[in-house]
Formats: sequence, structure tokens, C-alpha cells
Amino acid sequence: MRINPLLLWVLLLPHYMLLSQQDTAWTTSPIIIIDTSYQKYEGTTTTLFADSLGNYQNNGLQLQDALIHLNSVYIRSYGSHSGIKTFSLRGLASNQTNVVIAGIPLQSAQQGSFNLANFSLDDFEQISVSQGSSDIHSNTLSGNIELNFTRPTYKVKCKLGLGSFENYFGHISVPLKKQKNNFSKIQLRYEQARDNYPFVYQNQTFYRENAQFRQYQANAVWVREHKKWTFTIYSKAYTNDNGVPDAIVHNHLSSTQKKLQEQDTWTMFKIKKVDKKGFQEIGASYHFNHLGYLTPLVRFKYVNHDLLLQYQAGYLYKRHYVKMHVQGLYAHLEGDNLSIRLQRIPFVYRSQVNGAVSHAYTWQKDRATLYCATFQTAYRINFISDFSPMHNVSCYANLFLYKKQYLYANLSYTARIPSFNEMYYFGYGNPDILPERTQNMQIGYSGSIDKLRQVLYKAELFYHIIHDKIVSIPQNPVIWSTYSIGKVISKGFEVDVQYQPHKSMVIHYGYTRTDARDALTKSLLPYTPVEMIKLQAQYQFFKVFTVQGAYQYNGYRFSSVQNDRSSYLEPYHILDFNITYRMRYCGQGIQVRIDINNLLNVQYEVIKGYVMPRRSYVLSFLWACPSLRSGRRATG
Repeated sequence: MRINPLLLWVLLLPHYMLLSQQDTAWTTSPIIIIDTSYQKYEGTTTTLFADSLGNYQNNGLQLQDALIHLNSVYIRSYGSHSGIKTFSLRGLASNQTNVVIAGIPLQSAQQGSFNLANFSLDDFEQISVSQGSSDIHSNTLSGNIELNFTRPTYKVKCKLGLGSFENYFGHISVPLKKQKNNFSKIQLRYEQARDNYPFVYQNQTFYRENAQFRQYQANAVWVREHKKWTFTIYSKAYTNDNGVPDAIVHNHLSSTQKKLQEQDTWTMFKIKKVDKKGFQEIGASYHFNHLGYLTPLVRFKYVNHDLLLQYQAGYLYKRHYVKMHVQGLYAHLEGDNLSIRLQRIPFVYRSQVNGAVSHAYTWQKDRATLYCATFQTAYRINFISDFSPMHNVSCYANLFLYKKQYLYANLSYTARIPSFNEMYYFGYGNPDILPERTQNMQIGYSGSIDKLRQVLYKAELFYHIIHDKIVSIPQNPVIWSTYSIGKVISKGFEVDVQYQPHKSMVIHYGYTRTDARDALTKSLLPYTPVEMIKLQAQYQFFKVFTVQGAYQYNGYRFSSVQNDRSSYLEPYHILDFNITYRMRYCGQGIQVRIDINNLLNVQYEVIKGYVMPRRSYVLSFLWACPSLRSGRRATG
């Protein structure tokens, strides 16, 4: 593939600006930072900080709009606004990654995965992505995505936007308290769109039909901090009323009208006590989901309840750190489309108890050479109804070298139980599938150079062996089924570099190569790109204008495990561009921004049959009153 020199010049426009601005309510544009700080008891982590997310938040975008720029993250999108959006890491599935909010995992025993479209970036001010298994949370085979929030620094923040495909959205955030150790805020959001965009098939233009999106969101957070303890409550509710079309298949380009109605509430609280010897924490969460799936012929309804209780404690003694964790879960699902071997059943339930203990030892030496090293071992056992106990072990080593350079390695053996849908969904589920078991091996090198402004870099090799890998395969354009692959090997490497040549310019480059195959047939796993390239650049001029460009390339994929010719999906590349104007007037913050997505007008499919939109536009307006100065402080 030949690359136009003009396009290459556009891609290399400076991106991701890093300014020493104290005002986190009125931030500059996003910057991806590889966190090279000393993380004693966690593996390597990539973090988007509050300042980084500010630009995304100011435009009311969804969670995937930030995650898509992180290296090795692959967003699986079933269309535009109305489509489900999940994510995966390095050839592993989306249900092998946990989403954690302020230390409490977001459970969904029914889906087993996380729909990014149901959470906007207005909810959170910090995102951390950690690779590898977890010593605490169950079902974590490929890593964690942790979301946190910070104290607001404004009195009120409003935003409005409109764009292509009749897209309209509005958001308001109002802090109720902004004291030093006590803050709370409420947020309301509305968005709608009609994704009836055109696509070309055999030199003829057709329209994606019956695709509609309407969502209401409301959430509240309260954090009370004391000298020795912190109390956190977070609650979120949303409702969706979407028109979801079928996949577009050859010789059948029209869509059947289907409606997806969803009401969801999720509430969590946490009390954490900290002293010189360690900490203790008690947390709980309750998740309720009502899902209605309506077609001209059938109507399905589901009601899902997930309840979680957890206790954890950590104790520090000299150079030893011991962490204990106990977690109990209960899930209950009832619905119209549940079955075991095609025999309909009214409901299913699952109870689970997890226990974990980890030990970390820190060794220090002469700072001129090797000045710090951490060795961690962890063990977790899961007792689950209808399954045998599952054992999970991990070992992690982190060697901190001279001048902010470090070498790390991780080895683990973990397991994941199937979701309710994978076992009991009528015509799709398979009650005989076994839990997945994964061996993760990683070794990497990371560091930074401060003399040339700021350079952050990371290189990592990974090798995963997955036993009884659960995959979903289409039997025809309408019916899918679930089964297990005996053994899968996923291996590869990634490189991540961020360079800031001067204060108004930052460039970020990421490359991931993944080879994930069935060990027996040597076929590539479905929807796993062999190559991914992420390139972002940003430049600020006249102190009020910011220009950004973001390019991503996803290599070829297959939609089936057979890797036959009909399931081949072409590689695609996307270039997004935006320009932002910011100003202050009488202490008020005002921003106007224009986004041009898919600037090159590429027609592509992430999931076969779900054509993505071509070039589209978004115009947004933000008003913040007033823009106060305050330092960043993450909670959770």
C-alpha cells in the first residue's frame, strides 16, 4: 500500500500537548502518559490522567473515544451510536478484562463483557489500563481497566453538541459540595442519533436502516475524606431505547426493525481506613439490569441482578507487604430466552466466593546501580456454584534501574468462568463449555528521558496460552453459537513512544503485533488484528487554538475460526482531525470545537456485516462557570 507524502505529513503533525496548567477544570488537550512511577504492588500500567481526559470530557464523548488511543486496545464496534462497543487486549476476549470503578469491579454475570457505549467520559477523571492477570479480581485474564474520579473544580459545567446522522447531545454537571475533604456532584446527560448512513455495495449506494440511538444518563458521587479513612458512594442509572438493525449480508441488504430497551442501575459504596501499618477496606455494589429485545416476530425480556461484597486489607512490615482479599458474589437472571439443551428454563443463578493473598518484598541497594526491586507472589481460589474450585497463581518482578529505567516480568495462571449468555442463551449458549484457563507471560522494559524535554517509552513481549478458549461463531447470518477451542496461543510484542519536542508539541506512537491462533489448526482467532498502529499528534498556536490529528491502522482479520476466504476482512486505516478554540471571559471558560471523523472517507467494517460510517462531523460548545484553580487528586 502506497502512502501519500501529504498524508504522511499530516499524520506527523504534533499531538497530545503537555502544559503545566494548574486548572484541571479547564484543561488542555489530551496526553497519553506511560506511568513510570514506582508501583509497588501492581504491574505495568498506562494511565490517562485528569488533564488528559479533559479534552474528551469537554466534548461529551464516550469511553471508547479515549481507550481507542491506548496501545494494544482493540475496540469492537457493531456500528455507530446504536451499536454495542466492547474492547479486547492482545488477542484475548473482552470478557477477560475487568472494569473496576474506585476499586470495586463492575460485575455482569449475564453478558460477561462491558458495553462502552453505556459510560461517558463525563463520569470519570482518570483511566488506568493494566496488562496481565490480577491477584484480586476474578475472571481477569488479560488485565484491568480502572476508572476513578476527582474533586470538581467548577460551579457548573454545561455542554451541547450536534453532528452528522442527527446526533444531538447535552450534559450538565453540578457539584453540591467542594470542600477540601468532602465533595459531591451530580451529572445528567442525554444523547440521540439516527445512524441511517449510506454504504456502497457492488457499486451501488444503500442505506443502513432502522438504526436509532437514544440514551438518558444520571449519576452521582460523594467522597468524604478523613485523616485515617475515606467514604465513597457512587451511583449511576441509564436507559437506552435503540433501534438495532441486523448485520448486512450479501443479497439481503435491508434491515429488520429490532428494538433494544434497557434500564440499568448500579450503586457502590466503599469505606477505606488507612494507618501507618496498612489499610482495611469494605466495599459493596448492586447492579440491576432490565433488557427488552423486541422484533416483529418475538419479544425477549431479561432481568439481571448482581450483588457483590468484598473485604480487603494490606499490612506493611519493614520491606514486606501482605495483602488479603475476600469477595462474595451472587448473580440471578430470569428471562424469556433461557434454555439448557434447547429446553427452556425460567431462571439461572450463580454464587461465588473468592479468596486471595499476595506477598511483596522490596529490596534496595546502592542507588548508583540497581537501587530497587520488587518481587510479588499471589494466590487466589474461586469457589463457584456448578464448577469445581479454580486456583490462580501469579508471580511478578520489577527491577528499577539507573535514572528511571526499569525491567519487569510477569508470569501467571488464571481462570474465567463462562457468562450466563455463553451457557444458557437459547440457540446460542452451550451448557457444556468449561472455564477458560490462561497462562500469561510478559517481559518488558520501560523508561523516560528528561533531557530532551520529555520522552517516555515502553517495549514489551507477551506470550499467552489459553485452554478451552470460548468463542462465538456465526452458523448463518442470523444464528450464532458458542463452543470451546482446546488450546490457543497468542504471542507478540508492542512498542510505545511519546515525545514532546517543546511545550506546544507532543507526538505519540504505538505499535502492536499479535499472532493469536488455534494451536491445532493454526487458524487465526476471529476479530484479532495481526497489526495495530496508533499515531497521534497535536500542536497549539496563539495559546487559544489547538489542532489534533489521530491515525489508527488495523490489519487484516477473519470473522470465523476457519479463516475461509468469505470471512476475510480487509485492513483499514482511519484519520480523525479536530480543531479547538478556547477563551476566558469574565472568569468563565468557553470552548468551541469541530471534529472531523474518518477524514479520508474510508468504508470499513470492524465486525462483519456492520458497516461503519464514513466521514462525519461534530460541533460542540462548552461553558464552565467559573474555572477555579485546584490541584489534581484521584480518589479510589
